[in-house]
Amino acid sequence: MTFTNPEMERCLISSMVVDNSIIENVTMEIAENDFSVQTNRMLFETILNLKSKRVAVDVKTLYEELKNTDIPPVEIATLTDVVPSGANWEFYAKAVKKHSLYRGYVEILESAKEYNPDTSKLEIGDQIVELNKALSKLAEASGSEKLEKSMYEVMLTTEKAINHYIENKGKINGFHSGFPKLDYYTDGIQKNFIIIGARPSIGKSSLIETLLINIAKLNDVPVCLFEIEMTEVQIGLRAVAGEAQINTRHIRSGFVNKVDRPDVYAKMGLAMCELSGLKFYLDEKTNEIHRLASRIRYLARCKGVQVFGIDHLSIIKNANNRIPRHEQMAEVVEILRGLKKELGVTIILLAQLRRETEGSKPNLADLRETGVAEQSAEDVWMLYRDRQADINQKTIPTKLMIMKQREGPCGDIDIMFNTETVKFYEMAT
Repeated sequence: MTFTNPEMERCLISSMVVDNSIIENVTMEIAENDFSVQTNRMLFETILNLKSKRVAVDVKTLYEELKNTDIPPVEIATLTDVVPSGANWEFYAKAVKKHSLYRGYVEILESAKEYNPDTSKLEIGDQIVELNKALSKLAEASGSEKLEKSMYEVMLTTEKAINHYIENKGKINGFHSGFPKLDYYTDGIQKNFIIIGARPSIGKSSLIETLLINIAKLNDVPVCLFEIEMTEVQIGLRAVAGEAQINTRHIRSGFVNKVDRPDVYAKMGLAMCELSGLKFYLDEKTNEIHRLASRIRYLARCKGVQVFGIDHLSIIKNANNRIPRHEQMAEVVEILRGLKKELGVTIILLAQLRRETEGSKPNLADLRETGVAEQSAEDVWMLYRDRQADINQKTIPTKLMIMKQREGPCGDIDIMFNTETVKFYEMAT
């Protein structure tokens, strides 16, 4: 098979000139870079430009637009002689797209073959990530997925959902979070893109770890935490302390052992055994957005992970660092939102709030660094509490504020932060 098909490209261009009404349809399937011949690409661009100006596309208007270019006038003048009508535009468009995809596929394979780990600036892992990105873009460009759905198809899907609700009446439809009132507000943790915002040192990391452990334990589903700032030992100690109800400082002191505290030591051992049985994955190294996206795809498709926690937005790196920081973060948020929809998983992203919120209740506008975060997320929660009064204060009342929920009510939930076990609990009502 050849990489190009100039004849089909010219037939498609001719169809657009002969019948202007199909131009919008063609642009839904074909882009400028799908043309292999420069002349055809220029003709296509000019047709779109004329259409955007609401100028009729014909031989004369094309000639006027292109008379100062290198395209021979005969190439323009004979366009209407190529096909009699635009009736077969779909046939031509599919041929053009097929060859375009093939060229792109071969180019990706060639770049992979040319990779040399001894001379390239990219590590092999980064090279694989780049190849995955290129293949994903090519797959998106294929247009093989049907985008539109009839109302009949919508109703069929809706009927299945309603039957599911009826069969599970009285049960929550999402994942149990371990916080009964939160489950009441949200009908369980849904497969949504959720953002949790708070000021530094309020307990965002503790909340996400508590939530993920609860979800893995109560629902028997795989979860994953992307934690960049803490080590696996720090995370493990928090998990054990929270599960066994042991002061983290006591564990680090070394006095929780078989001789000094055999009862507490046994309790800690039981907690570690139970935690070891959870389907809980930890990634403490990935913080570049495209590698993060690749890891999420792999874990969702190969490990069955259904809930992802990411700590936190401000430390995720964007390879496109030439654009302003707020635009970088906006791109990160959009990529994560797209992953949630593509994979049908829950993504919980932690975000810092502006320093100006210190001492006051936060709102949606306080999400730091990006204005699209609150728009992109289905749910936005905020943590709000006073600072620890003194080192002896064991529990701190905290508000988990549901500021936005597309499919449910908003409101405040009273929870409690235990400073000794570094874990959140819901306050009894």
